[in-house]
Amino acid sequence: SCKFVDSTAQVAAEINRQDVHVLVDFDAAVMDMGSRIAAHHPAPVQVRGWGSLWPVSAYVKALPRMASDRVTSPPEYANDWTEALLLLPRTPPVPSHWLGAYSNSAS
Repeated sequence: SCKFVDSTAQVAAEINRQDVHVLVDFDAAVMDMGSRIAAHHPAPVQVRGWGSLWPVSAYVKALPRMASDRVTSPPEYANDWTEALLLLPRTPPVPSHWLGAYSNSAS
């Protein structure tokens, strides 16, 4: 169920109330709303997802892990990340509608 909430603390409380076990923030490096919610630690496991347009470290202590793959985040560069890399066999590509204005920038 969805409710209107007006603060990150309320969103975090609702996530916790719904007993979410894994919280995934798909764009912590660019947008900070998810990072601010994660700062309340509403779920036992909190992970950055692979949806960011830029595969860079987000420097968000509340998101200590990054789900990625060996192509996007080569293991030999693991020390360059603040997050521990959770390397999946393959991550889905970023959907073009997530890219917004960037999807036509090459034309």
